[in-house]
Formats: sequence, C-alpha cells, structure tokens
Amino acid sequence: MNMQNILIPTDFSDNSLNALNYALILLKETPCNIHILHVLDFANRRASVIANGPTLLEVSPHKTESAEKKLKNILRPIRGKSEFNRHRFSSRCEYGFFIEVVRKLVIDKKIDLIVLGTRGATGLKKIILGSNAGDVITKVRCNTLIIPENTPLKVPNKIAFATDFNFHYSHAILDSITRIANLCQAPINIMNVRTNHVRLNTVQRLNKGELKGYLVEIFPRSHSFYELKGPKVTDTIETFVTNKNIGMLLMVGKNLNFLQHLLFNATIQKVSFQTKVPFWVLHD
Repeated sequence: MNMQNILIPTDFSDNSLNALNYALILLKETPCNIHILHVLDFANRRASVIANGPTLLEVSPHKTESAEKKLKNILRPIRGKSEFNRHRFSSRCEYGFFIEVVRKLVIDKKIDLIVLGTRGATGLKKIILGSNAGDVITKVRCNTLIIPENTPLKVPNKIAFATDFNFHYSHAILDSITRIANLCQAPINIMNVRTNHVRLNTVQRLNKGELKGYLVEIFPRSHSFYELKGPKVTDTIETFVTNKNIGMLLMVGKNLNFLQHLLFNATIQKVSFQTKVPFWVLHD
C-alpha cells in the first residue's frame, strides 16, 4: 500500500489537537506520512503604524521558537508508540498567509488529505464562514476532513454522501468514496435532498444511475439511496444524520451550489450536525 500524505494544521487549541487525535485513530491501519503544520499567519496580525513598511510582517524569533517547541511537545508522546508504527511524523512552523502556505505544502508534499479542526457551537455560519476551514474547503484543491469541536474519538460506523446528482462522478471521486468506506468499514448512505417536487432531470438520472451501478459492483450489500424532501436542505440533512446515527458526512467540492447552500446559507441559526459530525469534502 502506498504511503498517504496527510497535512494537519494546528494552532495548538484543544479542537485542533482533537482533530489530530481523530486522524490518528481513523488512519491507524493506514501507512501515512503525517505533516503537522503551524502557521504564523500574517492575516491575523494587526498593522498598527506603517512606519517601517514590510518589516511589520516580520515574525520575532521568540514566537518561532515558542511554536517549534509546542510542535515538539505534540509529537513527543506520539512518536515511538507501537500503535502508530505505520506512521511517519514531521512538523514545521511556517510564516505567511495561511491559505498560501497550505497550498504550497499540498503541492510540495503531494498531500492526499488535509485534516482541520473547527471551533464554536453556535451554528455553521459562525464555524465555517471566514475561517481557515472555509478557506481550505473553497480555495484548496485537496480532499479535506473537517473535525468539529468535541468530536468523539472513534471511527464512524455509518457514512452519508450528500449529492444533487448534477455532475459526473470521476474516477478520483469514486476512488475516494471507496477508500473512506473501506477505511471506516461502514455502509454508505447516498442522500439527495429536494426542496420542491421537481423530478430529477435527464443528466441527474444518468449520473445517479452511474453512481448506483458502481456501488452495486463494489459495495453490493452496504449502500442505500435516499430521496429526501423538505423546505430546507440543511434541516433535512440534519434530521437524516441524527435519525440514522450518521458518523461522517461526505460531499464533493465541485458540487459548489449544493455545498454553498449547505455551508454558507446566511439564514442558518443552528446546524447541530456540523458541531458533531466530521465532514469530508472530496476533490478530483
């Protein structure tokens, strides 16, 4: 099996450390190169007086040394443990703009998966909008696993794949779905949410048929299709996730309209599943 390259950014908060621990459990049997990253982000620094121009963006050696020490403290209890003998660990402290640093590492290290923790429990808008997680989902072409705050450290035993069937499922997407299902040893629940009574069009029916044909061949007894109806996509998905005890939600990044409707609906007040269930965004 080829080594997977995993990037896990951390700001040393409890939720980012929880994301790391979740990834270690999920990928326990998978040979991995795990890169733990801390970014001293220019975007989060306030430029008070433009007296010295670009020097305002310089990072003091003290901050760099402090961050590097914290990274070592994270790795110290992990390295050498027998349960992680399939993993190789490295850490790095970078300074720059967060999203640019992540993009560069995705290319340089041939990253297969980014794992990110989120914080906050007052709804999806506050958690995702304007956050590093939101930027990665929408601006970095790499599979990304979002781990909400306080996610239990256990492998999910049920997976849901939310889709509107509006696009062709590429080999890369199907391969990712297969890998995740095998990784979790979990059945896949395909769900399509419609807020009106309009039937699937020709393209949607064709894409659904191709997806169904693939799953019948690969997972003949561990997949199901659900057609859900409700006034709001988010509420309908939340109800499904709760009632079916779904442990992880999958969605394709290029399904942008559906993704934006789910993630960036300004009217969202509370989306409890987002504060409990890991969310895996797939890319070609």
